[in-house]
Amino acid sequence: MIEFKATESINKNTFIQASWYEYARSQKINDDEIQTFVMCAKQPQKVNREQYGYTIRVQPGIYQSTIIAYNHITLISLNQSKKFLVATYLNKRR
Repeated sequence: MIEFKATESINKNTFIQASWYEYARSQKINDDEIQTFVMCAKQPQKVNREQYGYTIRVQPGIYQSTIIAYNHITLISLNQSKKFLVATYLNKRR
């Protein structure tokens, strides 16, 4: 499941909606068969990220939450992760 934010920043409704997707899908699918992502085209402000517990940086632009309600939803900031993802892709092609 992917919730994509092209023009707006993350907010409470972003994670409520993403949680609802996961809840609805989990009723028919095992937990290990689903992963929910929130992808932001714009870099979320640090204060917005931290408000939802997204303080664990997995890789540049990829965050996990410390809050149990959101720790299964991966937050991806495309602006921040772009350089890392391109470099990783190029290294794998060599």
